[in-house]
Formats: sequence, C-alpha cells, structure tokens
Amino acid sequence: MSTVIYPSVLSGSVASPGSKSYMQRLLLCAALSDDECEIVCSNLCDDVMRMIGCQRAIGADIEISGDTVRVKSIENT
Repeated sequence: MSTVIYPSVLSGSVASPGSKSYMQRLLLCAALSDDECEIVCSNLCDDVMRMIGCQRAIGADIEISGDTVRVKSIENT
C-alpha cells in the first residue's frame, strides 16, 4: 500500500495544552510560518517571555494583548 501526500493550504485552529514547553514550540513554529498566527495562552511565564524576547531579537514581530499573542513570520516582517 502506498500513500501520496500533496501540498495544500491548511487553516483552522488548534487548542494547545497549558505547557510552557509546548508554548515555546508553538511560538517557534509561528515565527517560521508563512502567515500571521494568533495564539491564546494563559501561561505567559518568564520562560515564554524570554523566548518571545529572543524571537523579537531575530526579527519576529510579536504583539501581546491579554492572553493573546500575535506572531508575524520572521520572513514577513
């Protein structure tokens, strides 16, 4: 049995668990994506804020409003 996977555009939303490690990975993926991403997270701890600082230092445009984090791709800034 063989499977063929074709490139396509994906959209939608994903609920992420309240883990700082998952949030850091999510931020990294968002910064490397082609589009702006919106992440809702109630766990903006010190580690997550440091990751945001690092991403801003390399060119990511990240805005925080309450528990919503908007990330524009590093390439699109």
